[in-house]
Amino acid sequence: MATEQRTSIRFNYSNEHSGSLFKEPLFYVGSNLNQFILQSYGKPHNEKLVDNSLTNFLQNTTTSMEMVSFDIDNDLTINYLLDRFALDEPYAFTYNGVEFTLIKAANEKMNDKMIKINHQYEYTHYTSYTISFAADKIDVFEAFIKSSAEYYKKHYYNIKTEKNKIKLFISSSEGNYFERLGSRNPRSMDSIYLPQKDKEAIINDLTKFLDPKTEKWYNEMGIPYKRIYLLEGIPGGGKSSLIAALASLFGYNLAIVSFTPKMTDVALLQAFRSLNDSHDKKGNEDEKKIFFVLEDMDCIFNKNRTSSEELHCSLTFSGVLNALDGITSDNKIGFISTNHIEQLNKALIRPGRIDYILKFDYATKEQIIMMCNKFTTNQDKQVANEFYSGVCALNIKVSTSLLQQYLLNYCEKPIDHLDELKKMYESSNVQKEVDEIGLYN
Repeated sequence: MATEQRTSIRFNYSNEHSGSLFKEPLFYVGSNLNQFILQSYGKPHNEKLVDNSLTNFLQNTTTSMEMVSFDIDNDLTINYLLDRFALDEPYAFTYNGVEFTLIKAANEKMNDKMIKINHQYEYTHYTSYTISFAADKIDVFEAFIKSSAEYYKKHYYNIKTEKNKIKLFISSSEGNYFERLGSRNPRSMDSIYLPQKDKEAIINDLTKFLDPKTEKWYNEMGIPYKRIYLLEGIPGGGKSSLIAALASLFGYNLAIVSFTPKMTDVALLQAFRSLNDSHDKKGNEDEKKIFFVLEDMDCIFNKNRTSSEELHCSLTFSGVLNALDGITSDNKIGFISTNHIEQLNKALIRPGRIDYILKFDYATKEQIIMMCNKFTTNQDKQVANEFYSGVCALNIKVSTSLLQQYLLNYCEKPIDHLDELKKMYESSNVQKEVDEIGLYN
C-alpha cells in the first residue's frame, strides 16, 4: 500500500502580538477546543462560537479539571495547545472531512528572537509549529486558513471586549515572581450582598483614590501613592467575592500571594517587583492594572507569632511589612483579608500601613431581604419580609454564603423549607466554617 504523501506548513507564533496570520489557526482550533471541553464537562458555552465546519476531534482530550475551573477562555486553550507542542505531542482535528495535525516544528524550541512584526523588528517570545495534511488536499487547507482568518476577525476582539475576563496571577512555588494562573469571569457588584452603605463607601473610596487629581496631590505632598484595604470578619461573609467584584468594576487583574514553604522575605519583594518588570515589557496599560491580594493573614501571622515557622517557611513578619511599605506606584492597590482582626499584630494594621478597614458580619435584615429578592422568582416585598421573619425565628446567625447556598436550592419556595436552612447551619457549623473559596480556586 502506498504511503500517503503529506505536506507541512510552518507558522511562527507569538502570544504577545494579536492580529497575525500565525495566530489565526490556533485561535480557530482553540475556540472550538474551548467549546468541546466545556460541553464535555457540562459547562455553559457560547453556541455562536462553534463552527460546524471544524468537526469532531480525532482523539480523546486529556484536560485537567483545573483548566475548566477557571471559566476557560481562548488564551488558556491556546496555551494548552502550546503545552502539547512543548511535549512534542501532535494535536489532530478534522476540517471538512480532512485530517490535519498541529505539532511543534522539528528541532524548534520557544525562543526570544528578533522577528518582523508590522514592518518593524521586535524582540519577542515566539515558537514555531506546523500544520500537516494530505498533499492532495491543499485546497481544503486553503479553505481552512481562510475560515481561520474570517473567524478570528469576527470573534477575537468581541471575545476580548465582551468577556473582559479578570486575569489571575499567583506567586510561584519559589515565591519570587507571579505567573499566570488563568482567568475568571467578571463579577457584578450586584452579586455582592454587603449593606448598601458599605458597598457604596468602598466604591467611592477607590474611585476617589484613582482620580488623577488624587495622585497629583499625593505626589505634591510627598506621600507614597498606594492604598491597602483590610477586609475582616466572619468566614463566608464575601471578602474574596468583593475583591473580584471591585477588580471587575475598575478593570483590574488579580495577583494572589501564596505563602509557600520556599517563600522568603527577599522572594516576596521580588514577586511584587516582577509585576512591574513582566508587564512593562509588553507595554500594555491594562496589564499593569493589578490588585495584589494576601488572603487569611491571621493564618500566617498573628500578634503572638512574628515568624511563619509553623508553616515551615522562611518568611518573617518584618519581611511582609517591608514588602507592603515598598509597594511601587505601578502596583499601588492591595487587599488583605482576615477572619480574626483581633489576632493580627497591631504593627500590620496601624494607620499609614492599612488605609481602609471593612468589616464583614452575619447577614442583617437588609442583606437577607436583598438576597431573597435577588434569588426568588417572585420579588414580593411581603414574601421577603416573611422570609426574614422565618430566618429570625430559627435563632441562628447565617453568613451570606450559607444563605446563598440555601436560596440556590430553594429559590422557588424559600419560606417552605426553612428547616433545611437550620440543618445546613448545623451541618456546616457556621461558627467554625471554613472560609469561602479563594480567588484562585
